[in-house]
Amino acid sequence: MLSSDPEKLKAWLIRVTINECKNCQRFRIRHRTENLDFISDVYEDGGERFIMERVMALPAVNREAIWLHCFAGYSVKECAKLLRCKENTVKSRLKRGRDALRDLIDEEEDYE
Repeated sequence: MLSSDPEKLKAWLIRVTINECKNCQRFRIRHRTENLDFISDVYEDGGERFIMERVMALPAVNREAIWLHCFAGYSVKECAKLLRCKENTVKSRLKRGRDALRDLIDEEEDYE
């Protein structure tokens, strides 16, 4: 496949590296995401900040669904479009997220 010529090997490695970099760039462009970590800094009220910090501690899929539905005010149908999944998937993520959030808050209340 590759000859033992070092120049050809070097050219091949450079071309493969360039193509992989282009693939990474294409992936990032096609799968743009927004980082939600800044959101917890927005809330100044202690209660809101408390809830928001717990929401940010959830797994990403649940956090996104809860934030879009509960805080940004999107319907389940709109969340499904934004997250590129089915409505029932969004409903499941909301249910699991709410359950996990309830558990997080209950654990902290028990700890205090």
